[in-house]
Amino acid sequence: MPQAAFKALVSRHLTKGVVLLFVALLFACGSSATATPAPSTGGDTPAATTAPASGSSASSPTAVPKATEAPEAKAAPAGVINMGQKETGIFEAHPSMSSSPRIQFTSSSVGEGLITTGKDLAAQPMLAASWEISDNFLEWTWHFQENVEFHKGYGNMTAEDVLYSYQQWNAGALHARSGIMGEYFSVGGPGREGASVEIIDDHTLWVNTGTPWVQQDVFEFMRNGGGSSSWVVSKKQSEELGIEEASKDIAATGPWEIQEHASGEYWKMSAVKDHWRQTPAFDGLTYWTIPEESARVAGFQTGQLDSF
Repeated sequence: MPQAAFKALVSRHLTKGVVLLFVALLFACGSSATATPAPSTGGDTPAATTAPASGSSASSPTAVPKATEAPEAKAAPAGVINMGQKETGIFEAHPSMSSSPRIQFTSSSVGEGLITTGKDLAAQPMLAASWEISDNFLEWTWHFQENVEFHKGYGNMTAEDVLYSYQQWNAGALHARSGIMGEYFSVGGPGREGASVEIIDDHTLWVNTGTPWVQQDVFEFMRNGGGSSSWVVSKKQSEELGIEEASKDIAATGPWEIQEHASGEYWKMSAVKDHWRQTPAFDGLTYWTIPEESARVAGFQTGQLDSF
């Protein structure tokens, strides 16, 4: 249909607003170039399109810049989670001074084990990045994670800190597996002839047990988050402050750092920012000692406790 006839038809049957909408849709969907009308088969001849002025040129399509992916924003820890516990005990976190029930609470918050237990119940790396065991179960080579920071600004964990910590677990004799730890790490015990331990470098420890050891016996006291768990502390802190003072404000490696505690009342901890493994979602964690179960239930129901 000729353009003039088309316009006449539009003016007769469409309102001005619809025409404007139609034009807007054409601009939205079409090319930026001016459309050339089709030749007329009769009727009025459409006016010729004015040629561009001399020196002008058709505009080139603008290149669309490639979208840049924004870095994933890390949510900062926020809020405090309050947990009611039947008994936490006095906060003592130095290996030579810690005992149950403190062990299970410390190992799952302030401290970390050399290994953890996977969903298949097999040993998985934690502070120990990997390990090798000889075919005769005498020689054990431990490789530790790098850039694991101690709390309180005491630097990075090394193999020396690991060996010191386990020898202190044995020396304190409060841990249920303290004797086994001492035997494994060459402190003493029956059948230790030919046994030795050697720090190869900052992140490697070699152990010769003298007699074959079953893996499960070793993994049991190295695992994280249980009643027979253990953790690694800063040797430097203990040497500078003394064991008793360090034990009350321990420099360990867990995602929570002890800040304040009152015997028989609470342990208050803060999240470790940029923790080597995982920064907590909450800014603080408080263990409240509440012996009576009914009181813990009431605290949960009234919103004073988040868990118990």
